[in-house]
Amino acid sequence: MARRNQHTKEEIQHLAIQAVETMLHQLHHEAISTRMVAKAIGYTVGTLYTVFKHQADMLLHVNARTMDRMYLHCQRGITDSNTPEHNLTLMALSYHQFALQEPNHWNLVFSLRLPENEPIPQWQQANIDQIFHLLENELTRLHPNMSQQTIQKNARILWSGVHGMTTLALNNKLFIEGITDIETLLSNLVHQLVFSWSGA
Repeated sequence: MARRNQHTKEEIQHLAIQAVETMLHQLHHEAISTRMVAKAIGYTVGTLYTVFKHQADMLLHVNARTMDRMYLHCQRGITDSNTPEHNLTLMALSYHQFALQEPNHWNLVFSLRLPENEPIPQWQQANIDQIFHLLENELTRLHPNMSQQTIQKNARILWSGVHGMTTLALNNKLFIEGITDIETLLSNLVHQLVFSWSGA
């Protein structure tokens, strides 16, 4: 590692984000402190606060990278030659698979709370929007005459169902005796929602 005075603020930020990402492979985010991160990269806590506003800001940058990977993971296999339902099912299964592979990273995305009255930065909102755009594009293919507002609403209904089922499955709280195939449940969820919107 370079000497401390050879790192720019951008490099320190990158080192800190990488350190948190590495820790998340073993630790829940609540077990990670700024002191641990500072020690891991050879700097003081005070130095971290020259590149991040607060700990939540640092974790928000981690979330941005997590969401980039989530987007690419959910995008995998989607093609215009597939039916919209098939692509939506692929996204649902990929979303669940990502949560299984990176549970602590995935959980941090939905657990992090910014200080009161602090809005989500525009760059993070863009990360959120690009994932919803994947769903909205397929729903538009499914119903090209549906209003944009309804498309956006249905995309969030679908994501809420997939996210909820994924959360319950990861915590073993589906409480359905004899049913352990979450992939089948997710596929059924997508099919039922698509079918329910067919007359919209």
